[in-house]
Amino acid sequence: GGGLFKENFSLALGGGEPSLINDMKEIAEYMNSQQTNTNLTIITNSSISNRIDYMIDSLSTSPNVSKTHNTSLDSGTRETYKKLKSRDLFDETCNNIKKYASSGIFNEMILKYVMMNDNSNISKKDLRGFVNIVKEVAAINKNKQIVIIDADMRIQKNYVTSYFEKTDEFHYYPISKKQVKAAAFLYNMLKDTAEIRFIGGRINPERSKVGANDVKRILDYANSHEFDNINMLQKIFSVKNRNNHKVLNIFGVKFKFRRKDAV
Repeated sequence: GGGLFKENFSLALGGGEPSLINDMKEIAEYMNSQQTNTNLTIITNSSISNRIDYMIDSLSTSPNVSKTHNTSLDSGTRETYKKLKSRDLFDETCNNIKKYASSGIFNEMILKYVMMNDNSNISKKDLRGFVNIVKEVAAINKNKQIVIIDADMRIQKNYVTSYFEKTDEFHYYPISKKQVKAAAFLYNMLKDTAEIRFIGGRINPERSKVGANDVKRILDYANSHEFDNINMLQKIFSVKNRNNHKVLNIFGVKFKFRRKDAV
């Protein structure tokens, strides 16, 4: 017989921490039993290390369900992550994301970067740190790698009352020049590694004309001459982590150094 779900049914589990759901396996198996195209999105902070194996085991029972993993990292350093999330779990979170990626159970791996309005997470160190993390995840992810770039919604007028209640008083504000530059940097550095999407709450052409214009500003800046030197430098010089070593690439010549933290 036919399944209960309609065709192309999608279920997104978030708004809390889905890895704490104790009947995840039953949810996945039930969705798997439906004769429809179903998608299960797990919106998780990926910080609870002792629940990663449980999640992987639970979700592996649903091969017929398209699965998406979504974590908003919003930082590229331990210090900024701790400030934003009020938890000192940056390294654990990054390792857990890699563990999810290496499991191969997710059809899509999404890493999200939400720029704060006080510019506290758009330093070069944070942006480059995030770029490196995405590249490390993508290197072990056999499936689609996605990056969502967005900006904090809380600057908006009447955010709580109007955004959620859908009143006519909700107003979008354009992102700052610094945020444009930061987003353009992420776009340029990651466009060959991941699919870049602007589908968040603020930098989103489907939500507002302001959002559409912000995307245009970002892409225009990313294609400007200011990035030519950056792109050239990236081709000439790069440093990548490979197991217990760092690989330095200069003009195509690779040098391998053992990392200080290697065991």
